[in-house]
Amino acid sequence: MSDTKSKKILKAWLVFRSGEERYAIDSCMIQEIVRNNEIFPIPFAPPFIKGIINCYSVPVAVIDFSILFGKKETQGKIFLHLKDVSSASIQVTDVEEFIDDAEVSHSDFSNREDMPFFAGAIIYNKQTVPVLDTDAVLQKVKERLGSN
Repeated sequence: MSDTKSKKILKAWLVFRSGEERYAIDSCMIQEIVRNNEIFPIPFAPPFIKGIINCYSVPVAVIDFSILFGKKETQGKIFLHLKDVSSASIQVTDVEEFIDDAEVSHSDFSNREDMPFFAGAIIYNKQTVPVLDTDAVLQKVKERLGSN
């Protein structure tokens, strides 16, 4: 008789860098990692919207969340194309690796007002790595675009 016990489904995380900062994102939120696409600027767009990239003949907005957070502009030509209806990507400096839940422990940020764009953190290689909340980032982008 086969084993009917359900196996725990592990979540996978993508660890990436934006500038010198290390972040993580739930890999389920990423449609694709795109490299070396040319960014086409959008006139009169706010600074955190770097422009658009061509992804299989579909224009995808490039968000530099470092600028959105008031930090230095991200240098790099790697884009995390998000799985959502907004056709958005996040510009990052480097992709480090995919890891699963078995390799990390978790920390919750739900009560921290100073971390509104993060869903929590993972402890990875003895370092606390904030987990990006893509819904919060996209909501902030929409708010900022509505006020411009």
